[in-house]
Amino acid sequence: MNSRALVPDATLFLEVRPRTAIRRRFAAPGSREIFEVAGFQRMVARSYQVGLARLRALGQRVEVVDGERTIEEVTLALAERVRDLL
Repeated sequence: MNSRALVPDATLFLEVRPRTAIRRRFAAPGSREIFEVAGFQRMVARSYQVGLARLRALGQRVEVVDGERTIEEVTLALAERVRDLL
């Protein structure tokens, strides 16, 4: 299905520990979902790492940014990572 999709110039990934993801989700308003448990979040984090490794193995550019930092720091880090693409 995606065989004709364009390869992105870069994949940007905000890395956040599962514990932080859960804490942030529970701090946000709204109803809870069944996947909002630590074990599931750890599994999701591992799956993302596998996916990123696959992209790298295909020669794709993957930029990982520490999503645990402040909004301002994350924004600056993302801008630095894509500056050469603009």
